[in-house]
Amino acid sequence: MKKLALVFGMFLVAGVVLAKENPAPVERVGVMQFGTTLKVFYKGVESNDVKVSIYDEANRLIYKETIRKVDGFIRPYNLSQLSKGNYTVEVIDGAVRELEHVTI
Repeated sequence: MKKLALVFGMFLVAGVVLAKENPAPVERVGVMQFGTTLKVFYKGVESNDVKVSIYDEANRLIYKETIRKVDGFIRPYNLSQLSKGNYTVEVIDGAVRELEHVTI
């Protein structure tokens, strides 16, 4: 029984040490709105091509760009020429897809 408890304890300690040495990757996308201007914030795990798309209420593509080989950025998007309504900002980094909804 003591051996079993000792082995279990060793696995528990090893798991905690490995978890602290290799934290889970974090990807973050945020959108801040200032009137008709959006600021898209992105922070990825590694450098990658990132696609940013903006869609209208009918899911029609309004704007699209690919930002090459970045692990983070802050970009403004001026929507002042668009009609008032609901829009969706899509950010794709590899297999990760994030959606943010805004109203202007």
